[in-house]
Amino acid sequence: MRDELSQAEQEVVMVLNRSCFRLLRELREDLRAAYDRKVKNRIIAPLLADQISKLEGFKDFAEVHVVHKEPEDNLIVIDRKTTIIISSARLSQDPSDYSLIYIKDKGVAENIISFVDFLWVELPDIGSIISLIKSGEDVSRVASSASVYYNTVLYAFGKILVDEFGERKADELIRKAGVYALQLLEEEGLKLVKDDLEESLRLMVDLASVSEKIEINYSSEDPLRT
Repeated sequence: MRDELSQAEQEVVMVLNRSCFRLLRELREDLRAAYDRKVKNRIIAPLLADQISKLEGFKDFAEVHVVHKEPEDNLIVIDRKTTIIISSARLSQDPSDYSLIYIKDKGVAENIISFVDFLWVELPDIGSIISLIKSGEDVSRVASSASVYYNTVLYAFGKILVDEFGERKADELIRKAGVYALQLLEEEGLKLVKDDLEESLRLMVDLASVSEKIEINYSSEDPLRT
């Protein structure tokens, strides 16, 4: 594994489960050396309360995102050409004796990489998790909190609007949509009175759970009505 990492030129992506945290520690200096060579390191790891602080230690030389469900196997992609699955099936009882599977088929490798790319943009980064913890929240509660995933959805939704309409117009649309969502939620018997940008976004997410039939057409003159 170290040989492959030492040859990385552009990017290393690691999708890990609990069993590979030991491997991650062992490869720490290799990842740092890759970073020093201008290689982009990305790590996707399970959101485990007892591992969050350990993940924070990699922020200096890797981007770290967290996933809700722990992957069964582990995956490493190097420069989008070397794809390695680290299987949870052991060759022996030695916990360090991993089964390494190299994906040789180009089509399979490309599909795996495309999925990892999709997964990456949908997941919260470790910084947002650490911020929640440092705000005084209980670590175990944060690890299971829906707010982490709320924030991911909200960020993606807000970013799309900003990219499409610009920051000022997006802010206006989000606020108006939040007001509309509030009206509809109240019609469903939910009384929510907060009025700020973040809460407006949260209302949009809540709205989806109340009625899946509601859609907002942002290209119409009145985006609040469908």
